[in-house]
Amino acid sequence: MMRTKLALLTNFIPPYRLPFYSEISKRMSDVLFILNTKMERNRHWTVDWGNLNVFVSKSLIVKKKWSIANGINEMTEVHIPFDILFLLIQYRPEFVISSEFGMRSLHALIYKLMYPRTKWLIWATLSERSEADRGKIRTLLRKWMIKFVDGVYVNGKSGKNYIIHLGLSSDRISIIPYTIDNRLFSAVYKPKKAVKPNKLLYSGQLIERKGLQYFLPSLREWCIKNQRNIEVNIVGDGPLKNWIKNFDSSDYLKITLYGGIDYPQLPEIYAKNHIFIFPTIVDEWGVVVNEALASGLPILGSQYSQAVEELIIEGYNGWIFQPDDRNSVHQALDRALNISETTFMDMQNQAIHSISHITPEKVSKKMIDFLGEV
Repeated sequence: MMRTKLALLTNFIPPYRLPFYSEISKRMSDVLFILNTKMERNRHWTVDWGNLNVFVSKSLIVKKKWSIANGINEMTEVHIPFDILFLLIQYRPEFVISSEFGMRSLHALIYKLMYPRTKWLIWATLSERSEADRGKIRTLLRKWMIKFVDGVYVNGKSGKNYIIHLGLSSDRISIIPYTIDNRLFSAVYKPKKAVKPNKLLYSGQLIERKGLQYFLPSLREWCIKNQRNIEVNIVGDGPLKNWIKNFDSSDYLKITLYGGIDYPQLPEIYAKNHIFIFPTIVDEWGVVVNEALASGLPILGSQYSQAVEELIIEGYNGWIFQPDDRNSVHQALDRALNISETTFMDMQNQAIHSISHITPEKVSKKMIDFLGEV
């Protein structure tokens, strides 16, 4: 156990993060989680902090438009905290980890300037694609801020490349991928024997950024061309819900919309399907990829997801495609839906094996070890 005080500043605690944060708390003698909100308003998860030491700061919520690739705009909520510096001064941590480059990190920077012996690290959950359309002013501010940090955590190689571009040396960057409790999903895994995959699952927000508006029409064309009956089960909620409900799917394509599902119920949904689809236009990770692999589902995934970049090997535990290119989607569907029953069984086992090294225990140890290094 590392005997020191750590303050971890983040927006909120989603259910998949709780096992990881619990492991962090076990490995540190004193950890305070300072949140901006109990739960984001577009999430339907139950608030659960377990035994964590949590304080919710006072924040102002501002709606902001995020311009994404392909002309997609997404309205997001930005939480602007105004008492984090005061909380840090009260708590007096030796280490501060602040997520992202916003106001949380600005408070952490001021605290470090006040107490220079403090070690400050930014947890930058981003990729080169997710940051491609950020303005010059924001980039300059990040380059200025990065001069004061002692280290940065990123999700994967793309995130690391972005931080190096801001001016930080690679030895001060540690790759910390998203992690879940794999056992929660693998516990209900049952190999689908002697079956040709025809049940596809999507789980996540029903928003344009996730790419369903590209994928479903391409899938419909493929089903008609190949005269194959395919089922798509969709879990989630969001602005695209009505579009999906009214989507003309054809006689060969059946779409079932489940709506929002409580997190503990997700493993049973995963277990009933064959392949997980993730046609995102941009995602700095995509934790559903972890969930699907742990459930034994090969991934039909977008090249624009950092989780797909990091975890998926073509033909081993999934298939990679470009979601906004119809030919690329059709070719990936050919590879995925025309495999033999034996190959599909192998890929299920390979999916579980490929995620077995990314656990809350192992990743939290890596995070704490990096604190020791800085």
